Amino acid sequence: MGLALAFCFTACYDLDKMPEGVLSTAEPFRSTGEIRNYIDRYYEFGVRTQGFMAGGGGGIAGNDVNSDNLASAAVNSRLMGLTSLSNAVALDNYTHIRNINFLINNAGDCPEKGSVEYNHLMGEAYYFRAWFYYSMFSDYGRLA
Repeated sequence: MGLALAFCFTACYDLDKMPEGVLSTAEPFRSTGEIRNYIDRYYEFGVRTQGFMAGGGGGIAGNDVNSDNLASAAVNSRLMGLTSLSNAVALDNYTHIRNINFLINNAGDCPEKGSVEYNHLMGEAYYFRAWFYYSMFSDYGRLA
């Protein structure tokens, strides 16, 4: 019994390790690779596409609905002045902005700070934050 107990205690190694493959709040963004992986997910939301249902419907024409180029079959509540920040159902852009602000505030601890790749990635982060603010501005008007 003593031999088995001794084996159990010697078989363990340091259990106070940071999880691998998971972004930790204790030491986030320890490399430009982690920053790139974090930023890459915003290309799905922060870049206009012309695929099926782009801009809310109808492929390439979807972005033109309710513009001076294309009229919609339904009355747009935004154009009637009924859409505002106070009655918005969901503001996903705020979630994206909060997540990007987390990156901007914590990327300064990266050992590769100041490198060309680091500066490029931070430029992308600032672009996406501006894009989400612009999207909200174009949908809701002046932001509080």
